[in-house]
Amino acid sequence: MEKIQNRGDNSRIMFLEYLRVFAFIAVFLDHKFHAGQSIEITSSNTLLQAGETIYNSLMALLWNGQAGVVIFFLISGYIIAARSMVESTSTFAIKRIFRIYPLFVLCMLVDLFISHYFNPDQPLPSVADLAVHATLFGDFFGTNLSVGGVEWTLRIEIVFYVFAGVLAFAGAHRSKFALSAVLLAATVGAIVGPRFPSWSPNTFGYFNQFFPFLMVGMAAYFFEAKRLPIAVLIAVAIMALGMQKFWSMFTLMVGAFCIMWSASRHITYNRFFAAVASITYSFYLIHDWMYDIVMFEMSRVTDSTVLKAIVSTLVVVALSICATRFIEKPFIKLGNRLCRWKANSPKLRTSP
Repeated sequence: MEKIQNRGDNSRIMFLEYLRVFAFIAVFLDHKFHAGQSIEITSSNTLLQAGETIYNSLMALLWNGQAGVVIFFLISGYIIAARSMVESTSTFAIKRIFRIYPLFVLCMLVDLFISHYFNPDQPLPSVADLAVHATLFGDFFGTNLSVGGVEWTLRIEIVFYVFAGVLAFAGAHRSKFALSAVLLAATVGAIVGPRFPSWSPNTFGYFNQFFPFLMVGMAAYFFEAKRLPIAVLIAVAIMALGMQKFWSMFTLMVGAFCIMWSASRHITYNRFFAAVASITYSFYLIHDWMYDIVMFEMSRVTDSTVLKAIVSTLVVVALSICATRFIEKPFIKLGNRLCRWKANSPKLRTSP
């Protein structure tokens, strides 16, 4: 979700952008094309049968889209670690708020309105419930998920942002020992602690399952910045994968991240992939519920599943581009402007 400037110049770290594009495609395929479930081709055409085998193998690898989720968390851990080292606590908080919340709140309200439109008997939440929901701390209050359910990953990220902000405020990154101790303790705590959240069977313990991968991404950056011993990075990765019993999908995704990370200095900037990566946050928030709406409306026009899928995907992409350009980016710029104003304000400047 987050983006970062490249080391020493204005281009992005492209290895993260390629991974980001892979992650959102993996999640989209699962949500709308049933990743992990087999399709059957009745035709005897050899090419179609080969395509069926390849597709089913890939979908099994992307089991429930969790491959993409793991990559997203590894990316966020890496980027947030980098941002926390170069931004003040207030700047870090302001930028995260303006990047995450405006588009999320808008999508949450639109999703709520559409759900009520199609199900008028469904009661509307109270203002208090909406306010709690909008904070993304709903797991602490048992608040249902919105925007097609994908909100759960943002709830984990918000807790991680608080963790990273406190870590930076305390100056833990100035000491290898302190940083190592905190990252190891946080990873162990997430693994052995009480299952959270536990307010419904569908959300039981997802924080414990995925938070360690944010720690892996964070440890990778701090190792790269020479603030963390490689032994700690390896220990955090082993603990995160060990919780999944080293299941192949999780191991493959961490391995893919490490390979791309190792080769990052040799991966050149690509405008197309950078542009696609720039819409991943808005696409992530919009795709699950908007795709279904377009599919439903297209069923009035055609019975062709392929045509409905193509049109629905194109509509979601178009809306994601618009949301990125007219909502996400303007609020990011507003947040950056506020940070610059704060830095330049005579009342807020500190003495040299």
